[in-house]
Amino acid sequence: MVKLLAEQQDRAMIPRSLPFEKEEILVANKTGWDEEKLPDAQGFRGDVRNDAAYVKGPKARYVLAICARRIADKSPGVDNEALRTGAEISKLIYDHWNGGTP
Repeated sequence: MVKLLAEQQDRAMIPRSLPFEKEEILVANKTGWDEEKLPDAQGFRGDVRNDAAYVKGPKARYVLAICARRIADKSPGVDNEALRTGAEISKLIYDHWNGGTP
């Protein structure tokens, strides 16, 4: 399963900001994206963006899941606010467990 998930093409959230050029890192992830089925009190249906991954760095292995809902930024590209924020969270966690500089 790890080998299959490591072939994921969507690398816009958890793997996005990790230092692949400096270290040997394995990321096996599964992403998800949808629009909420029920609107909020104002009638808005935000997006749901998810990414779950097994990450293996030089000093640590861990599993991370980021699930965001009520996302107002509905842009489909990699500069979507939820994807950028998820990438920042992922990098903070990676740096903590692998001894990098935050």
